[in-house]
Amino acid sequence: MVRFASGLEYRWEREGFWRPRYFWAAEDRKPLLTFRTVLGFGRCSEMIVDPAARALAELPVLVLLGGYVMAMMSAQTHAS
Repeated sequence: MVRFASGLEYRWEREGFWRPRYFWAAEDRKPLLTFRTVLGFGRCSEMIVDPAARALAELPVLVLLGGYVMAMMSAQTHAS
């Protein structure tokens, strides 16, 4: 969970088993910014921004944090 100075809170959630997707969600648990690993030779992630999230002032921070978490998970997976 990340809490901003404005008081808004967003949770990092996971959904799915075989091809999980990770997302930032507000209190209603509706995905605002979704990340998932793209199958292939490299370490790639796909990001989908919900139209409702485009107006959020916190969107750039959520994008950076989500990208960082996905990169760390990928590095940990490939290090094993």
